[in-house]
Amino acid sequence: MSLLKSGLALLLYSASFYFIMIITRTFVSYYYRVEDLGFFSFALSLAQAVFLALDTISFLIFPKLINRFKYQQGAQLYSQVEVVRKNYTIAAYLLIFGFMLGFPVVMLFLPEYASSYKSFALLAISMAMLSSSFGISTLLIAFNRELLLGKIAFAALAINFLIAWILAKFSVSFFMIGFAPLIAYFVYSLMLEYFYNAIFIEKKRNFSFKRVFNFRLLVPALLLLAGILLDIVMLQPLAYALLLILNYRDILGLKELAITLIKNPSVFKI
Repeated sequence: MSLLKSGLALLLYSASFYFIMIITRTFVSYYYRVEDLGFFSFALSLAQAVFLALDTISFLIFPKLINRFKYQQGAQLYSQVEVVRKNYTIAAYLLIFGFMLGFPVVMLFLPEYASSYKSFALLAISMAMLSSSFGISTLLIAFNRELLLGKIAFAALAINFLIAWILAKFSVSFFMIGFAPLIAYFVYSLMLEYFYNAIFIEKKRNFSFKRVFNFRLLVPALLLLAGILLDIVMLQPLAYALLLILNYRDILGLKELAITLIKNPSVFKI
């Protein structure tokens, strides 16, 4: 019975994230032209494809993290969670920035999909924003808090539905519907941080917005997004420069970690 409850809770969690994008695309299909749906669907598929490599790595290390978190507590547990969050988030943002830089190359082969660029930017950055919660979601599963995780994910789904409906009703440009998952993931990450503090750190007042979203990553990402959405070309190289300058040491640390994982893949084993 316990296994069934955990399975259903994880199903609610996974289904909520699956339907966030399905519902978002459905609103585009209902309120906008078929051509707009084609651009949005292409952007969504491309964003999901970009994160496929990172999802594969997370799938490999997930059992290892569950096993490691489950038998730790206190400062040691907190330290482990923060290491996972930091490295996974940096990898996600670097992946997105790298693909944004290469997007014009893709358009050389598929120029008819150039209108999907803004949708792709919104969807991809929303997924990068979600990456900051990876360590906490794994921690909740390790301590049998799957139902709580599922409820938080379902709340994010409800928020996504509401925001997408409001944006569609106001007849904004189709790419603006991409703000729905961006806001939903934003709220989801905040809720996870709240319960992380309440359950594991046992200090609800210890909530920190800076810990949820690394400003050294978030500011360049939002600057890049603003440059793309507002068609301000000069903001885009500035965003790339800020990303490298503000996160130089962390990027080097991530490089060393990647080399270690390549040379010693046995660390993936439980």
